[in-house]
Amino acid sequence: MLSFVYMMVYHLITVRLLSFGFEPSIGFLHKPFRSHNALSSDLMEIFRADINAFVFTLFDQGFLTHSDFAKKNGIYLKYSSRKEIWVKFKDFMQSIERPIDQEISHLRSLL
Repeated sequence: MLSFVYMMVYHLITVRLLSFGFEPSIGFLHKPFRSHNALSSDLMEIFRADINAFVFTLFDQGFLTHSDFAKKNGIYLKYSSRKEIWVKFKDFMQSIERPIDQEISHLRSLL
């Protein structure tokens, strides 16, 4: 679940960087590799604690349990479980969209 949320935030940051006119593949902390957007990963570090807290809350409050996952060539969140947590996930993504824009604006002001 944690990697799923990281991936979604990474893509949200990439879209926001592009909308601000940045090249998301050129970063400072991470190196670009193939289609990896290093700057997106750099900015995601700022929100790592928020992401971790969100995922912890999903488990701690019982929104996700062991039975929400299936093991088949890896461990995956079941489709039915994804549907159930979608509202919480969407709310979380909307809650960090403005702080992401603020960080990107701050980065732009430094350049």
